[in-house]
Amino acid sequence: MALMGGLPTGTVTLLFSDVESSTSMVHALGQAWAGVLERQRVLCRAAWSAHGGHELGTEGDSFFVVFETASAAVSAAVAAQRSIGAEGWPDGVSVRVRIGVHTGSPQRHADGYVGMDVHRAARVAACAHGGQVVLSEATAHLAEDALPAGVDLLDLGEHQLKDIPTRTRVLQVRGPGLAPTFPPLRSLGSAASLPTSLVEVVGREEELVELHTLVTQGARLVTLTGPGGTGKTTLGYALAASVADAFPDGVFVAPMAGVSSAAGMWASLSGVLDVPADGQIPPGFFTYVAHRRVLLVLDNLEQIADADVVVRELLAHARHVAVVATSRRA
Repeated sequence: MALMGGLPTGTVTLLFSDVESSTSMVHALGQAWAGVLERQRVLCRAAWSAHGGHELGTEGDSFFVVFETASAAVSAAVAAQRSIGAEGWPDGVSVRVRIGVHTGSPQRHADGYVGMDVHRAARVAACAHGGQVVLSEATAHLAEDALPAGVDLLDLGEHQLKDIPTRTRVLQVRGPGLAPTFPPLRSLGSAASLPTSLVEVVGREEELVELHTLVTQGARLVTLTGPGGTGKTTLGYALAASVADAFPDGVFVAPMAGVSSAAGMWASLSGVLDVPADGQIPPGFFTYVAHRRVLLVLDNLEQIADADVVVRELLAHARHVAVVATSRRA
C-alpha cells in the first residue's frame, strides 16, 4: 500500500455515509438541527479516525472516507453506527445514518480519487437504509476473516445500481448494537423503488391475492382494465410489490401516459431498465433484457395503438419477463 500526498493508492476501501431523511429533520428541528448535525459529525469522525480513515469530503450530513484496508472500513462503519445508536439525541429525534462500503482501485487525482469504483461505492451507500451498513462483494471478500467480534454478513443478493453497468452483490453487516432488519434495498427494480403511497390497497385484498397467485404460478401477462379512477395503477403497484421476491432481477414501473407510439414504449422500457443507447430498440434491446427475470408494470397503455404488438414481442423474445399492464380499454 503506497501513499501519495498522504492518501493511500492501489487497492483501497471507500466509505460513503449520510443521514436518512435529513431534510425532514431540518424542518422538524429548526435551529436545533445544527447541534444534531455537528454531534453526528463528531461521532462519525471519531470512528473514522480510530480506524485510520482519511476524510476526503464532507457536504452537509454526508462523508466520503478512504481506508487502507477493507476490515478497517467495516470496523469504522460498525463503530459509527453503534455510537450514533447509543447517543441521547434531543427532542426525541432518531438520527439514522446509512453507510455503504466498496473496495477497488480508483485513480488518484488532485486531492482525491476518481473512477468507476468511486461511483460504485456511492451507489452502494445510496441503496441502504438509515442505520444500515452495506458492503460490496469485493469489500466483503477482503473483510470477512477480520470482522469485529460478534459481527457477521448477510448476503442480500445482486442488485442493479443506478448508472452502474454491471450488477453488484451487496451484503449487510449484522451484529450487536446494529439494527437487525431493514426493508429491501433501494436498488433499481427493488420493491422499495415502488411509490409507497401506491402499494397499499383497501377493499381489494381478494383481487390482490388472486392476481398474486396467477403471477407466482407462472402467468406472464396480467392486464388490468377499467375507467379512470378505479384503482388500476394502485392495484398494479401493489401486485408488483407482493411478488417482488419471485423476480430476482427486479420489478420496474414504466409509466406510459405520455407515450403515443411503439417507439416511445421501447424508449420508456429502455429508460427504466437502464438499457444502453445501442440497445434501445429491437432486436438489440433483447441482448440486454432477454436473460433478466423481471416484472414490468406498464401503466396507462390505452392511447398507444400498437401497445399489444410491443407486449407480444417483449414476451416472445424475453422469456423470463412478466408484464402487468393497465389500460382504460380492453
